[in-house]
Amino acid sequence: MGRYPTKGLDAAAQDINQPEDVILPGMDDGPIQRTDQIIEPVDGPVSKSQLGEMSFSEEPIDIVVHESTDPNAENPVMVYCNGVPQFFLRGQTQTVKRKFVEVLARAKQTAIQTIERPMMGDTIVRKSRSLRYPFSIVQDRNPNGAAWIRKILAEA
Repeated sequence: MGRYPTKGLDAAAQDINQPEDVILPGMDDGPIQRTDQIIEPVDGPVSKSQLGEMSFSEEPIDIVVHESTDPNAENPVMVYCNGVPQFFLRGQTQTVKRKFVEVLARAKQTAIQTIERPMMGDTIVRKSRSLRYPFSIVQDRNPNGAAWIRKILAEA
């Protein structure tokens, strides 16, 4: 059964769930309330049956992990899924199983910036998330693939 190739998807251009700024009160305002123990609800999986989900994660996808300007960046990038390694050579299109792309999509890093506001008497802690290994999906033959990757990238 032939399928038409789909347009590629750049994961780095997708919305990644960004945490909200934390405003720390001034010294005279009392103790700081903890916000790191909040449980965030997550939508259910794409497939309702475990068998369908397993077969979906084994489908091949064509992706490319972007080059890095950091001279010390990992090349090849190595990820594991259930103890099985997968290597990604930066800048080269590879056909890999979807489960390894999910590991890449979930590998995020958080940068933290603090901004002191003496006039307001507080400090803002600004967090921003980005992909640890930016990548693009060159071709995904499954029509549910685009919705799947957008959902994964939007999760915290």
